[in-house]
Amino acid sequence: MSLRHQDVETGPVEWIESVLRKRIIVHLQSGQTIEGSLTATMEDGLILRAASLLEPGGQRTPMAGETFVPRENVAFAQLDE
Repeated sequence: MSLRHQDVETGPVEWIESVLRKRIIVHLQSGQTIEGSLTATMEDGLILRAASLLEPGGQRTPMAGETFVPRENVAFAQLDE
């Protein structure tokens, strides 16, 4: 997970809970990137709403409904600021 300097003491679980209901960017192990509003966290994954698959070159492909991202597929995530 992407952490700012002042958040060094924060672990991944606390960080992901702190960005609940905010827009995040999730980079996957496959090299793909998904941007969306984090609506829920579960032991085995993240649920994003109003998500888009970010394509090379800046193209966005909207994803219908809620998107489940298995935690094992997440390389890292960052707050979309």
